[in-house]
Amino acid sequence: MSHISRLGHLKEAVGNVDAILITSPPNIFYLSGFTSSDAKLLITEGKQFLLTDSRYTIQAKSECPDFTVYDQNNALRDLCKDFSIKTLAFEGSISVNTYESLKSTLGNITFINCSKKIASLRWIKSDEEIEKIQTAAKICDDAFANLLNHIKVGVTEKELALALEFHIRKNGASDVSFDTIVAAGARSAMPHAVPTDTPIKNGDFLLFDFGALYDGYCSDITRTVIVGTPTDEKLAIYETVLAAQLSALSAIKSGKKCSDIDKVARDVISKAGFGKNFGHALGHSVGVEIHEMPTFSTACKEILKNNMVLTVEPGIYIENLGGVRIEDTVVIMEKNPKILTKTCKKLINL
Repeated sequence: MSHISRLGHLKEAVGNVDAILITSPPNIFYLSGFTSSDAKLLITEGKQFLLTDSRYTIQAKSECPDFTVYDQNNALRDLCKDFSIKTLAFEGSISVNTYESLKSTLGNITFINCSKKIASLRWIKSDEEIEKIQTAAKICDDAFANLLNHIKVGVTEKELALALEFHIRKNGASDVSFDTIVAAGARSAMPHAVPTDTPIKNGDFLLFDFGALYDGYCSDITRTVIVGTPTDEKLAIYETVLAAQLSALSAIKSGKKCSDIDKVARDVISKAGFGKNFGHALGHSVGVEIHEMPTFSTACKEILKNNMVLTVEPGIYIENLGGVRIEDTVVIMEKNPKILTKTCKKLINL
């Protein structure tokens, strides 16, 4: 979808206003193609402007040919005056300084918070967007396959995280899509553990949660392996998480309520006696940001639609023992979802 088409959808979603102000970097990228920070978009009925500073004006003109590029110094205030802006739709990320400056300059301007309407434009992905996410997912699948050769007793979490990230960047990604999580042993009970110098020991659960950023789009995958032979308790935990994930995947289809999918996985874990050990949501949408809406959670009542892209990531975390999470990125379809992350989910013993 072209940026002009996206701007048309934006105007339709927001409704009858004089102008729309976009300030969050993900939405700026989505609507204009601009890849740097420190910018704003101002969209009027017939024109669209990208406001940045002198460090980025050449880049902006190259990346955003559909926009008129201005240096930011007073440009927003002056454009609003020139176009006699009286109603301005904005995102929640507008700064207090920008708000107060416009109120002071334009007097009786009416601000209309359209954050959800603007964000919801990104909920359903185009085929081109899905292809980019799929490419990012394949980069991660390949990185994990390569990583298995590096895992052994004595290697540290940091060393494994570095090996993952090196492979991801070397094989087509511009960056990782979020801070890589590698957690060994008891530390795997921390869902968002930061890699440390902790060495891998025999019998450890080893949890990897990572993603790639490809052409502006994110992927997300989690796999948990075990070093050595699992105890019966650890094997039961792993099999419960896998059963919960597979049950949720089989329930996903267009027209279902997000909270109902969360419940499917949560019920499997609760019936196995681990309900208190699964505290986070089942999943989240993925796109130009790693966490988007809608989500698979108890609170989200949104209805799934074709070409939404979400993660499915149940987990069980037991303090002083360890944790398991299994996560895939999937595309919502009429019946079975399309799973973009292909790495095997059978427990790997190393």
